Amino acid sequence: MMNSMMKGMMNSMSPDEKQGTMLKLMPEMMKRIKGSEIMELISGQISEMMFVTHQSKFGFEKTLQEIKAGGESFGWYRPDIMDRKELEKNFDYADSNPVGSVSMCIPRKAYEILKVNKKLAAMMPMQIAVYEENGKVYISWMNIKMMGKMFGEKVSSIMGTASDDLHTVLKDIIVNEEGE
Repeated sequence: MMNSMMKGMMNSMSPDEKQGTMLKLMPEMMKRIKGSEIMELISGQISEMMFVTHQSKFGFEKTLQEIKAGGESFGWYRPDIMDRKELEKNFDYADSNPVGSVSMCIPRKAYEILKVNKKLAAMMPMQIAVYEENGKVYISWMNIKMMGKMFGEKVSSIMGTASDDLHTVLKDIIVNEEGE
């Protein structure tokens, strides 16, 4: 019933009246939302934008190996696996995290990026995370296409191409939108 009343009231208002009403209500609504809830919402949205994540078709170890092999065959420089799960076992940490990563780069692209902005070396080589969660294996990496846009046209172009190349390397490893 309340929804019907609100809908009827909103439909009877002009666009300017609707906007004015919303502007009056927003400060009170914001006061009622806890700061922690806002930060949780914002951080969740930022995480979704900053990282690309797909489910893998394979198990944990095979996913790491497939990414490395795909990178090598595509011409990425020395793909290197860091198996954090194995590392944690070596340090006798109980219940090790099923997390690993593959680092790799294309030297010519890194060279061009570093000519423009040497600080970007902090993001090199590219890290592709592999982790297991709730019985499924996921692959995640920084959204380099989006990140590149923050550093000017030349870096954006290079990182955009690198992003496309990475999708090519991973296309047979990740589950596509249709679940295949």
